Amino acid sequence: MSPVKIRRTVHPGFALVHSLAAACLTLWAAAALWPAPDEPPPTADAADARDAPFTEVVVTLVGGRELRGRLIERNDEAVVIQINGIDTTLPRHRVASVRVLPPVEERYRTLRAAVEDSDVRARLALVEWLRGREAYQLALEELEGILEVDPGNPDATTLKNWLENHLRLAARSRTQRRERREPPAPAINTLTEQEINRIRVYEIDLSTPTRIIIPDAVMRELMVRYPETFPVEHDEREAILKREPMDKLRMIFERTARDLYDRVRVLEDPPAMATFKSRIHGSGGWIVNACASNRCHGGTEAGRLQLLNQRINSDKTVYTNFLILERFRLADGTPLINHDEPARSPLLHMAMNRQASLYPHPKVDVRAVGRDWRPVFRSTEDRRFRETVAWINSLYNPRPDYQIEYPRPSSDNEQEQHGPQTDPDNATDNDDSPDDQHDDGVGVNTQNDRPGP
Repeated sequence: MSPVKIRRTVHPGFALVHSLAAACLTLWAAAALWPAPDEPPPTADAADARDAPFTEVVVTLVGGRELRGRLIERNDEAVVIQINGIDTTLPRHRVASVRVLPPVEERYRTLRAAVEDSDVRARLALVEWLRGREAYQLALEELEGILEVDPGNPDATTLKNWLENHLRLAARSRTQRRERREPPAPAINTLTEQEINRIRVYEIDLSTPTRIIIPDAVMRELMVRYPETFPVEHDEREAILKREPMDKLRMIFERTARDLYDRVRVLEDPPAMATFKSRIHGSGGWIVNACASNRCHGGTEAGRLQLLNQRINSDKTVYTNFLILERFRLADGTPLINHDEPARSPLLHMAMNRQASLYPHPKVDVRAVGRDWRPVFRSTEDRRFRETVAWINSLYNPRPDYQIEYPRPSSDNEQEQHGPQTDPDNATDNDDSPDDQHDDGVGVNTQNDRPGP
């Protein structure tokens, strides 16, 4: 009787895990070959270290044992590293040396260069390697590249959803921690509801329906002012009152009846402002999280550019900060936002690595603010950089004059001392014509069918 042959089967999920594990071991082994820089300087605050970029170290104990983890704190008494999410405190007398591994991004670039674009399994392993070192933005960009090669890959899709949710929650958590431990920021005047509504009117894209209300009285007044542009028959004029609100708004725009704009009620953010609120400015964006903390442009050391950082998703904060950024000028008169060539905007370049920037961020007095400046973008290829360029392109161009007086006049000059300094003479006026737009597609208004405001 011949022996029974047992066929061993491997579950596909186990095979993937096994493959990822093998690839991770290869990556980790390669990472260990980097020469170690000098021992790091003492850290000042454990909470600050958790908010700082991931610093991976190898701690050699007196007996020769090596431990690897994230550096949390180091002083004359102890070294604290995080291993698998758990803080481990090592008394200084037990520590022989502390070696800092090169920055995660540097090691990632080297490892990525050794992996073929089509090797999805190895690239997923690299994503896990990045995730374990809290390089979430790099991991997200790697996943986007994977999904270009293998659309619908379930593992990549699941990881991408997790990372996007984690980044949103982490940004909200950082904001809450910062608000708890930082002193309150100086008060800045906010826009009124009427002024917010006016900006919304100017930024409406007629090609994208937006919920608005235009009272019949407004349209009747428009007909009285411009009788030659409306039908002679009364019934036909009455029929206009029954048209869609966006059609009525087009009529108001075509006649540039700006004094009627405030009587148009906009019930939601137009697309450009919705993007600014959710992707650029607030808890899901980078401006407040990276630029408007009380240690930066939201505090007493803000300098000429000062932003609101309380209730960051509220309309008053979002639209006030938008107007501040829109009107701010550098010392030489250069606008912070370049609407003709958005990718050249100082707003973006001052958030970029100084080595790659057209407008490098000024040096920061670390002793005064307690923390050095950190870039938001590595290069113009950064996903958030591209999103911000797309947002600037979506704003109405040529830029309108909102007819809003800001900063507010102040008898005690408090606003001149603390508020955002802008030059009214350099503010965009409403004399621009569509002929002034570039025809190369950079900064050109995407709302092509909208009449000038």
